[in-house]
Amino acid sequence: MLVFCFFAPQAIQAVPRAAHKTDSELAQALIGTWEFLGHRIGFSKRFLTYNADGTSKAIRLTDERGSPRRAENYGTWRVTHGYLIRKITDTTHDSGSPFTSRAQIELIENGTAKLRYENGDTDELRRIAHLPSLPPLVTSKTWVSKLAAADAKAATLSSPKPVYPLAARKQHWTGAGVFVCHISPDGTVASVDVLRSTGHQVLDQAAITALQHWRFQPGKMEAINIPINFRMNGNRARSRAIAPEGVL
Repeated sequence: MLVFCFFAPQAIQAVPRAAHKTDSELAQALIGTWEFLGHRIGFSKRFLTYNADGTSKAIRLTDERGSPRRAENYGTWRVTHGYLIRKITDTTHDSGSPFTSRAQIELIENGTAKLRYENGDTDELRRIAHLPSLPPLVTSKTWVSKLAAADAKAATLSSPKPVYPLAARKQHWTGAGVFVCHISPDGTVASVDVLRSTGHQVLDQAAITALQHWRFQPGKMEAINIPINFRMNGNRARSRAIAPEGVL
């Protein structure tokens, strides 16, 4: 008697090659300096160093109108269950610290690493022996690059207009200011700084309140300059956010 058995094919799921390594092996393989290969709005190059003592430093370069600058942030790192977890504790340019990034290590071999973040974005890195010559360090907490303003505008998902306060309208107060939005990895606004005041605290606060509700594409930028203009024409009041000036 012949018996024929038929087996339904099962879906085969791709397993990241890094999954076969222990957390200790992944961490050991990450120690050193890496260059990011993907594009990031406002930056020409990005580097990240993972030290054996669990500290890390990220360096980002921009060439703004022929004036090269570099921004840095510092933090700690570890590998847990195949995920690279980095907590940024201080930066040279951003008062929105600390924040934490978490990425699955999909590949790390032959001097190449691939990371996948929780929002679906990916980064590819290659190991380098040493950093290139670096331009001057940015030290202003409110500095942002003016590069790629069109890209910054495209990365803005939601931009509600400020409400013109009634008290300011009654006094016919007007003004234009510039505000720095510090952006969390998930695209929400972590904090807002006044880069240039409108001249009236009530207008500044109205701008800050609106900007706290802006949303951006996750992982695209860390900070952005937003000009806000409050003006009146007779008894008609108008507030508006102008196109983003720059990003970081």
